[in-house]
Amino acid sequence: MIRTDVTLAVCTYNDARLTDGLLAHVRDWTVRPARIVVVDDGSEPPYSFAPPPAGASPDRAAPQGLEILRNPRNTGINAARTRAVEAADSPLVLSMDSDVRLAPDWLERMLPVLEADPGLGMAATPCPQADGPGLGTRYMHANALLGVPTGPVHVLDGCLWLLRKRAWDQVGGLHGHDHFSMDDHELSRRLRGAGWRLLRADGPEARQVRLFSRLGAVRRLMHWQLALAAWPHSRMRLPERLRRVLRRAAARVLFFLRKDDPALAYVELLHVAGLFLGAMRRGIEDPRLAADTAGEFCGLLHAHLREHPAAWNLLRADLTALGCDVPRLPRPNLRTWNRVTGLLLALRRHGLHDWLQHGGADAVRAQDAFGAMTPGAPGASNATGATGATIAPDAPQAPASDAAHLPNADFSFYDREPTRPQRFPTPGLDARDANGETDARRAPLVRTEAGPPRVLVVADIPGWALERKADNICARLQGPYHMTTVLHPELTAAHLDGADLILLFFWEQWRTLRHLDAAFARNRHKLLAGVTVDMEISGARRDTGLAFFDAMCRAVFCVNGQLVAAVRGHVSVPVFTTPNGVDTRFFTPAPEDAAAPDQAPRPLPPVRSLRAGWSGSLTNHGPVRRVAEILKPGVALANGWELDLAARENRWRTMAEMRDWYRTLDAYVCVSAAEGAPNPNLEASACSVPLLSTPVGDMPAFVRHGVNGFLVDPDPRDVAARLERLGADRELRRAMGRAARKRAEEWDWDVKARAYRALLDAQFADPPRG
Repeated sequence: MIRTDVTLAVCTYNDARLTDGLLAHVRDWTVRPARIVVVDDGSEPPYSFAPPPAGASPDRAAPQGLEILRNPRNTGINAARTRAVEAADSPLVLSMDSDVRLAPDWLERMLPVLEADPGLGMAATPCPQADGPGLGTRYMHANALLGVPTGPVHVLDGCLWLLRKRAWDQVGGLHGHDHFSMDDHELSRRLRGAGWRLLRADGPEARQVRLFSRLGAVRRLMHWQLALAAWPHSRMRLPERLRRVLRRAAARVLFFLRKDDPALAYVELLHVAGLFLGAMRRGIEDPRLAADTAGEFCGLLHAHLREHPAAWNLLRADLTALGCDVPRLPRPNLRTWNRVTGLLLALRRHGLHDWLQHGGADAVRAQDAFGAMTPGAPGASNATGATGATIAPDAPQAPASDAAHLPNADFSFYDREPTRPQRFPTPGLDARDANGETDARRAPLVRTEAGPPRVLVVADIPGWALERKADNICARLQGPYHMTTVLHPELTAAHLDGADLILLFFWEQWRTLRHLDAAFARNRHKLLAGVTVDMEISGARRDTGLAFFDAMCRAVFCVNGQLVAAVRGHVSVPVFTTPNGVDTRFFTPAPEDAAAPDQAPRPLPPVRSLRAGWSGSLTNHGPVRRVAEILKPGVALANGWELDLAARENRWRTMAEMRDWYRTLDAYVCVSAAEGAPNPNLEASACSVPLLSTPVGDMPAFVRHGVNGFLVDPDPRDVAARLERLGADRELRRAMGRAARKRAEEWDWDVKARAYRALLDAQFADPPRG
């Protein structure tokens, strides 16, 4: 056994058995903390470590270094966690909830992670819910299988932190944070603001082992989502969060039904209804909504369940138990509630209503092994304000093998590779169908209606790159084609059925739209899918991606020639090149930089460091960005330069904010190992910023070395040398900036959208004119 200079910090509130189990569990660790601080946050009765039963091994006695600090009353998780961490006198603190269990070598394997990176303020590993008996626990376990991104992240969940005490002291810990929860988001925000990095590592196993009733599970998720919506620093208000919840709910409930587990589908429906009514009750939703919005929502639920009284009575009773009073039931405006209506219709088609009516409601109650508890009862937790929880065995079962097929809940859903080849819901994939007719995907489309063909462009995230790309393409092709953009949360089968052509910018968008499998299958003769970066068709994704193109698409389009070469010859459908472009009418130089070249040079600005910029996501395709390995050391080596990161994880910027940010730069640097264009390079160039880029994506064609920028080696020394050359010659920077703008104008969407026009025209026997 080895002891190390780490303090284990634990908070407990009426969780005596869970806390006892954690402290006994510490004795199994290969490396043990030198000190253990437990803050008892007003438990009744006060917590003390239970002595081992008669005849038990002395190894189950209280661990060495245990100190229990008592709060006379419950102060809440923020204050209790602050007291536990600040009692530590060691350089590292392991902060854990009492229901977390770690692999015996967890601490031994995670300590070198912080020791190897002095800039890392906090680290953890994924800590999903363990499997166990009870409907609520099974539901929490299924939600845990949604997965969380690993690598550099912007938030680490509060249940498990390996924390550098110096970082905590520098930002003042959680002092001054008076929100009723969100301690993890607040501490993560403060650490990032002070320059510390956060890491969720692919490390040893960690699990949460608390058991839940169905009401306890739903209450915990509702509490967290409503707290996040009300948090002052939240970047997403509840209307958008509700849309995302509905989108994911639709996929999850259908997954549960296909797995013949309608009880979990019911719990998901309860979660959606409870979250919406909870938002109405707390006043977090947009106050302009009508006062009877909650009643109209319940009226919609009742309209779909009135022929199934057992189902309606169960749902109404559960909502009431969650504190969501079911108000009067006015006649709902179905158009206002199209997303909810779509979800309920899907549940009806898959038989959930009938199942609940004919014995399913009783099955829900029977499967829920743990009844609802009242706040403060033994087994309740103040960690998230959840109730309805009790204790699970300390040895969790392994997660189910279908984790890769559950929909993902974050922006980097296409960063996780499938664990096995996926099958596609497409009957008759041969070139000829059962009647000997040629596959419709092989024949040109024939326009059967007067007017422009209808093209549906599907974008993933509001305000992000693909929506901007869709807007630019649609604006240029509107006229000969009737172009419409629909985002993932709003996409329905009616949209797919009503289009003449459907564009998915990257094939893995399909993964988050699995609730529309049947609609995609019957419309595969109109589907065009793209590739935006080589990770989408490499590694374990490659076979699945190529199979998707062959099974589901009439053509493939790629953003650069390298991707075309990687796909063409491996699929049986045509492959097109459709490069990315830039809107040079929006991305423009700062007004003072737009002067004609023959004008007198501006006076020199005050002495300052020159600014090298980079923008993007540190977690989405994180390793290929090479920010930590090449970009940061390269700029640090360049005399007179500083690095300015516009990372999505730090702050989400609007397009106007991005344009203003580009204009502050003296150079834009990209050192990625793989990219599509990339778009920020084009946008920075359009703002007259000299460009340094590795030869990825379209950059060998875009960058004229020494004219509008430099093609650099993936080496910090080469990056530094190019920056120092720019830094020493102000006129070179100005000339390169003007050349960058001129080059960007040659890549304007007015030019590059023509490739999409050619892609669309090629699908029709008689393409439209104009």
